[in-house]
Amino acid sequence: MEISIDPTASYNMSLRGGTTKQTPRHVNHLISKLMKDHQYFVYIITNRVNTVFYIGVTGNLQERIWQHKQKVYQCFTARYDCNKLKINLIVNSNPAWNDLSVSWFE
Repeated sequence: MEISIDPTASYNMSLRGGTTKQTPRHVNHLISKLMKDHQYFVYIITNRVNTVFYIGVTGNLQERIWQHKQKVYQCFTARYDCNKLKINLIVNSNPAWNDLSVSWFE
């Protein structure tokens, strides 16, 4: 599952046969309920020259990276040849993995 939410948009959600228009806050709430009992990974991949970044969410990281490398789906990552898993981007800029949003809500 890959999730991309535009905070300025509204979304049509189809749950149990009905379609309703939802705001990003409602979408986030629904996603958190759906993901409650499962383990998911947020990952960052890039292209060969590190000029395009893609952030995804998956329940099976190894399988999903393999799908990106094999271009199983003809989507953004296939078009821009994103298939290198990146962790150094985070480790170099935030080695302690501090919450960078702490001061946002004070």
